[in-house]
Amino acid sequence: MEADLRRSADGQWVLAHDPELSNAFGNRLRIAEHSFSELAAFFAPQGELMTLSDLTDLLRGQAGLLLDLKEPGQAEGAARSLLELDFTEAVLCGGIGDDLYRASGLALATTLGPFWSGRPALEELPSTAVSVYWQHLTSSWMQEAAFFGLQVLAWTVDEVGSLRALGNLGVQGIISNRLDYLCA
Repeated sequence: MEADLRRSADGQWVLAHDPELSNAFGNRLRIAEHSFSELAAFFAPQGELMTLSDLTDLLRGQAGLLLDLKEPGQAEGAARSLLELDFTEAVLCGGIGDDLYRASGLALATTLGPFWSGRPALEELPSTAVSVYWQHLTSSWMQEAAFFGLQVLAWTVDEVGSLRALGNLGVQGIISNRLDYLCA
């Protein structure tokens, strides 16, 4: 399972892709500027606002988690929160640099990515996995990643033929909006 993670003003981990929440009336609140209770009340007419704790409770014993950190400096805090929640079947994605090094030192898997352009020097990555746009993956790329002991997670794959091809290529994880295809 892949989820995007942001932090509220009072330190609560909120599952959200964008830095703002919007409601049915078009009003917006920046997640980082409001407490979780304010955000939850604002979002309530549309449903429950999920937290990292909610998600780990749902996934425990069922599936692992790829957390895409949306703000710089979140990796260590997210890793510590996952350890406090006793949920270690998680991979952190999106943190770069010293923050990712500190998080990887907490015995959680870490991954760099997504990579928008170019290709990183695999031997220099402070991670156990890489998250790569699926169209950039080749057999030689996979071999090089394996040489450096890196797992490869392909994103965002929404076509059946591509899902099968990536499985045959040997990727260790696939991020997709089409769970129905992945389960077929």
